[in-house]
Amino acid sequence: MSLMTTGAVCAVLLSVTGCAGGEPEPTACPLPTLPPESTASTDSAAAPTGVADNSQQPVVQADEGACSGGTLSPSQAHDLLGDATLTVMTIDIRTGAEYANGHVPGAINMSSNDPAFWDRVRVLPRVGTYFIYCRSGSTTRAVLAHMVKDGFTHVCQMGGGFNGWEREGLPVEKGAA
Repeated sequence: MSLMTTGAVCAVLLSVTGCAGGEPEPTACPLPTLPPESTASTDSAAAPTGVADNSQQPVVQADEGACSGGTLSPSQAHDLLGDATLTVMTIDIRTGAEYANGHVPGAINMSSNDPAFWDRVRVLPRVGTYFIYCRSGSTTRAVLAHMVKDGFTHVCQMGGGFNGWEREGLPVEKGAA
């Protein structure tokens, strides 16, 4: 499936499932605008002006069996994050308000609504292991596809998003980043 087709499918899913900020009723949350053709780089180039250089984040180790471009259930994600032998960077791509209202413990917030979102993703080391999630799972499908296309080999997303995590009664942290 092409990235354009994937984007169209995700746009339809967003109009059905939605993604909201804060506690109000869900409203459509736009997919992050995809950057021009991949400028993937394995070196640690300087971050663009005004963009945090995420290369200083804790080094995450790639594990051949973890996060290879797929979707995990909330319970599988919980097991992955609880594995003391792995270091996984958890990225919540919802808005700051949604993140503050509750997020997966240890997650960092990189809102896909932020115009610098792709710049922030681009400076992450390609060799790390990344677990991404949004509210319902629909936005992360498009982000995951683009990250894989951009050279990330150990990235996965949570099916059902944070809503699924909460439905399963898994631990939640509250507060801003």
